[in-house]
Amino acid sequence: MSYLYVNEWLLFVISEGLTWFFLGIFLFNRYTLRYVRLNRLFLTLIIFCTIFQFGLVFIDYYITKHISLFQIIIILFIIYAMTLGSADIQRLDKYLLSKFTNHHRSVMNEDLYSYVNYRKNLFLIHTIAIVFVHFIWLISDNSITLYLRELKVFMFTHTYLSEFPLLFNLHALNRLSFIWIILYSFDLLIYSFISSIQPGK
Repeated sequence: MSYLYVNEWLLFVISEGLTWFFLGIFLFNRYTLRYVRLNRLFLTLIIFCTIFQFGLVFIDYYITKHISLFQIIIILFIIYAMTLGSADIQRLDKYLLSKFTNHHRSVMNEDLYSYVNYRKNLFLIHTIAIVFVHFIWLISDNSITLYLRELKVFMFTHTYLSEFPLLFNLHALNRLSFIWIILYSFDLLIYSFISSIQPGK
């Protein structure tokens, strides 16, 4: 258990990467090879990776006895997977279906086009919000000249993330900012992928 705790960030990144890898193979097999048992195998592996991440959250809380940044990030990733992530996968599934079959292609393309525009607008709002809120935080915190200073944050103790550049004097703002930037980076990856989809082609 101590090994899992010490290497929790690395294990989380690996399990998240495997989740997307298994999902890619699952979708590829769904529309090309079409092996039902193989799909069940990769679906089981995806569920296992999610359960494993829940286990990392439990181990982290069991050892630290308090809510940490690591726990919050994993829970947010899981919440995304059950909300917007689920919708994104469903749209991707429809997109692939329209690519590999002729079944209702025009209807699917129109639906996908609407969703791509929706996600672009959502990302634009997210970008404006993160820039505006961080600007307000910087003004109110009065620490623009101190943003390169490296400080220790309690939730990173005993990990390779124990020191990193902080923007604000107030630690609470640094924690919120760090979590938000991670979520924004993930949203940027999703937006980049969705923007690469060309409905109707």
